[in-house]
Amino acid sequence: MRFDWSKLGPPSMPEAWDYPTRFDVLVEYDGPQLALVEHSMGRSLALFADFLPDRVRWIFSATSILELEALASGGVAMRGVFSRKDNLRIVDLGARNKPLAVWSVEPGDIPQKILPVRGAPLPAFAREPLLKKLKVRTSFNPAERRIRFAGGPVHEHTIEFAALARLSQWIQNLWTAIGEALGIHEIRERDGMPSTALMAAANGPGSFSIDVRAANEKVFDLVAQRYDTLVGLAFDDLEKLSAELSQHPELAKTFRSYLGVLEELRAEAFVETPGARIYIGCQGVNGAREVLKPSKRASTPRNDNETPETSTDLVIRGYFDVFGVAPPSFKFVDIDTGDLVQGSVAQSLVDRISGRKEQEAAVGRMTRYRITVERGPDDDVLKGFEALGQGNFPFD
Repeated sequence: MRFDWSKLGPPSMPEAWDYPTRFDVLVEYDGPQLALVEHSMGRSLALFADFLPDRVRWIFSATSILELEALASGGVAMRGVFSRKDNLRIVDLGARNKPLAVWSVEPGDIPQKILPVRGAPLPAFAREPLLKKLKVRTSFNPAERRIRFAGGPVHEHTIEFAALARLSQWIQNLWTAIGEALGIHEIRERDGMPSTALMAAANGPGSFSIDVRAANEKVFDLVAQRYDTLVGLAFDDLEKLSAELSQHPELAKTFRSYLGVLEELRAEAFVETPGARIYIGCQGVNGAREVLKPSKRASTPRNDNETPETSTDLVIRGYFDVFGVAPPSFKFVDIDTGDLVQGSVAQSLVDRISGRKEQEAAVGRMTRYRITVERGPDDDVLKGFEALGQGNFPFD
């Protein structure tokens, strides 16, 4: 045993796992180090962690075909497949890869020396074999530009229109905001379009794919480089991300909303350009969204002669993620911005519905509400809500 695992505690889910149906070693140095595993809980990338007397300990990270393609082409580093996730599994395998114990952990619980070096890509010798194992034949021309989506809203090679509209809208919004931050938002092409404008071309194979025709290819690549930086900071250095965007509040707001849309739709995006491969998934984005959340307090000190800060009422459309009167609290997803609004419930509202279960708000994306929130300097207070309708609203 090379590391101290005393903080793990008892296994959390050993009964849910069975023998892996597939265990393909991708990287081997003095024994297997990285493997593609298919098992009863899905598909994972497995990283060797430690030897124990009667077993081998692995770190399992649930993964997707698109993320593995990104790994094979350098769009995400090996460490990123593990460190960018909300949760991981520590799995002990015995003889013939029999699962002996499983723990659910967060990336921060893993000894950091186990994870691959920051920025290290999948070794070149392992890339082509990985693509063959995935049975993926990419037709991407390195001289072209492409954005690909996978995850929740993508089914085989199709995507629901509403989800495509939202994802493409926010990528365009983000591209425009980055262009403004770079001082190139007023540049126009000969046909009058802004230089940051993106246009969809023919679909490609694999996950839902859009071949991008940029109004200005050099501007597209410049924006993509900044996008690459922001995505990297969102997972590796939140303090630097906050500093990077402190002078560009509109870009910070747009990037935060983009991350929110990815999380809500459980979607992934993979931007490919001649000079960069940039993958981002839907997990692990809460830290960046929290860092970029606008402060409710005034940023400048107030002197004694100034009028005290007052609260304001906001009317928001969306759905409840959490609603309760004991204790009185709520979380509400604004479907127009992707923001999560949360706080306490006004006592007058609690008194009105307390003990009347039928008057409480339903939780979940299938019931839409219009709520009134008192936004104060320290807390958001839910004052009332009105049902807008119920039905199948998966993406809007």
